[in-house]
Order: sequence, then C-alpha cells, then structure tokens
Amino acid sequence: VYLRPPSSGAKRQKQASPLDLGPILTAAKRLAKSEETATRKALGANPNDELRPDGQRTGLRNLGATCYMNSLVQSLFMTHAFRAGIYSWSSTAAAEADGEAASAAQPAAAVADNVCFELQRLFVALHHSEATSYDPTALTE
Repeated sequence: VYLRPPSSGAKRQKQASPLDLGPILTAAKRLAKSEETATRKALGANPNDELRPDGQRTGLRNLGATCYMNSLVQSLFMTHAFRAGIYSWSSTAAAEADGEAASAAQPAAAVADNVCFELQRLFVALHHSEATSYDPTALTE
C-alpha cells in the first residue's frame, strides 16, 4: 500500500534549483533585445537591408513631384553616348572665364558646373551602387 504524505491544502511550489539558468537566460535575452531595439532606433535603418539583388538596377528615390525628372535622368543614363559624355566632363568654367564677359557668365557657368558634377555623381551611383535606390536631392537643389 502506498501512503501519500498529508496534503496541506495548498499546492507546493517547486523550488528553483541553483543550477537552473533558464530564468537568467530569459532575462538576459530580454535585455539584449531591448538594447538592440534602442540601438536600431538611434542608428536608423540598416543600409544592408536596402541592398539590391544581383542583376537589378539602382533606381532614383521620388522626392515628391520629381518622377518626371527621375525618368528623364534614367533615360539619359541608359543612353551610352550621353553617359560617356557626362563621365568625361571636367569643369572648364574657370579656364574660360576671363575679362568683363567672365563676370556676367560666372554665375551661369557655376550652375552648369554644379549640375554636371551632380549628374556625374548620380550616374556613378546608378552604375556602381549596391543600394536599391539613390537620393537625387543634390541634383535638385
């Protein structure tokens, strides 16, 4: 005959073993997850999440009503002769500017230099970037 110890009416709670690391591991995982979340918030999005797959082209981010400009820039980028011309461009405004005509032409030449330089940067990003999209803000300013 099996005899049971007398019951006190309440269920006995199981005592935690000093060798049981489960609660400590759970608390450590929870702390690590909250620290990772705080770090992600502070640093922003991970650029590696925005990498494009092999064989896919880099696009241009729409800054709001820039879709027509973006489509024109992408069309010009796909025109090999135009792309080669932009890649070979170098600033000549400083060399051409001399005398009185230079003072009037200088602001226009500086704007043209800036646009060509930004197109060079944009084309290089479209050609060599691993990101899925490029922000053309510098070209629009």
